[in-house]
Amino acid sequence: MDSLKRVIEVAHVIGSLLVRMLTQRKEQILWGKNDAEKWNVVNGVWGSIAPVITPAVGLVKPEGVGLVVTTGNGDTCNNC
Repeated sequence: MDSLKRVIEVAHVIGSLLVRMLTQRKEQILWGKNDAEKWNVVNGVWGSIAPVITPAVGLVKPEGVGLVVTTGNGDTCNNC
């Protein structure tokens, strides 16, 4: 959380409305129809990431910046 606080400070200095964080898991998170997650990702990943993101949201929200979470793996970088 200390690193995120520093990133928020930098965002204010440079006028950015967004800050980015990485998740603790490499598995790609995918939402979609027709059982998309069964074909492309490991099931249950989102459930393990949400508890990590929740305190980060609590930190950025009062600072007036948005949180971009990188959830991709390998060479693919997906954001939510």
